[in-house]
Amino acid sequence: MSRYDSLSGGEPLSASITGTGWSGVSILVPCMNEAATIEKCVSEIAAAVPGAEIVVVHGGSDDTLDRVANLRPSIPRLQLVKNHDDRGKGHAVRVGINAATEQVIAQFDADMQFHPEDLPVILSPVLEGRADICIGSRFLPSSQASADAAVLTRDSRDESAHGGRH
Repeated sequence: MSRYDSLSGGEPLSASITGTGWSGVSILVPCMNEAATIEKCVSEIAAAVPGAEIVVVHGGSDDTLDRVANLRPSIPRLQLVKNHDDRGKGHAVRVGINAATEQVIAQFDADMQFHPEDLPVILSPVLEGRADICIGSRFLPSSQASADAAVLTRDSRDESAHGGRH
């Protein structure tokens, strides 16, 4: 039985929220040259979901991993992965999934476009058995996160449109 079988009808999840933290949860942080935000990001994730494993997957060439390594004394469940064969964010997420040791996995962007304190809201339905997957979006009407700008798309009805807002 794989670690994912419980999500498709196998044994119940062993992940939980306890008084001491979030057991059974891995937070993936794929990044590319995020030295400017990575320390704040990882520290805030650790505060929002204490006890969760944090897996930072870096495919860039700056000192992002060095900065994260400095946080290890205060965040013991911090794992650093250098993605030598970086092929984009999707590949970094796959590398992170392979490195993660926990049953429930969440992905969080290192550029802080989302708020780490929202992670418990996203994770709780899965941990409580009310959902197999939860996806957060800043584009939902109920979102309090900024959508920064409207989504730009090409309107196939107007050949002159090069980024009509929808």
